[in-house]
Amino acid sequence: MNLNLSILLFTLICSLNSFSQSRFFRDSLHSLSLDEQRFLTIYLPENYDTSGSTKYPVIYTADGQLITESYQHRMDSLIANKLVPPFVLIGSHSNETPVGGGMEYRNLDYMRMTYNPAKPLTARFEQHLVFFSEELIQYAESHFQISGKPQDRTFYGMSNGADFGVALAQDHPELIKNYVLMSVFNGSSIPFKWQKKDGLYFYFGYGLKEPEHVGEEALRMEKYFIQNLMLHTLITWNGGHDRKEWEATFVEALIQLNKPEDKN
Repeated sequence: MNLNLSILLFTLICSLNSFSQSRFFRDSLHSLSLDEQRFLTIYLPENYDTSGSTKYPVIYTADGQLITESYQHRMDSLIANKLVPPFVLIGSHSNETPVGGGMEYRNLDYMRMTYNPAKPLTARFEQHLVFFSEELIQYAESHFQISGKPQDRTFYGMSNGADFGVALAQDHPELIKNYVLMSVFNGSSIPFKWQKKDGLYFYFGYGLKEPEHVGEEALRMEKYFIQNLMLHTLITWNGGHDRKEWEATFVEALIQLNKPEDKN
């Protein structure tokens, strides 16, 4: 076989094993724990390698329906400018179906509550925790070329989604090592129990124009992290409970996560 043909075949094989542009699409899986279909937003980076030779860092997000094409453009730019390595994002959509009293299934999924057998909906938090910590991660790792190492996993949540991130980190500190939590809204209903040896890193923040309790919860978390010598970065912005602010801070967080020498 002549040299030019060999090069052509090699190039063709490489192109078949990767996507030349990033991909941004919707997926779904059926949750046995919740007994319902859950939708996902998936981001795969440019030149995503399907051969299995590359295992990408992964970001798991709450409220995946908020991860829009605007996020895709920002993620593409971060990777193209080598500010972060290529990564995969798995955005788990929340269930926004109303349940009465101004509440949605989303609120029940994200906020810890005491189980009452007479009120089946009080089981939703634990059911969703099983879905996210077991079913979602197992599905993602079986369908995409992502790392299963806890240090290569990041959680991203906003508002009540950030509340869920706090609970996830409390119940499963071994699962995910990096947390990006914006505007933790209701905070933790149980005392923090993290330790420095857990190896967790929290990048979290709040807007100076948000309800007062949001800032108070962030400061309570910061105090705990300082007392326990835990890695963390607290930021603020001159705004409120705002999705565009969260999107901007998401970009800043990803850059920070890849500068470990700058973490507190």
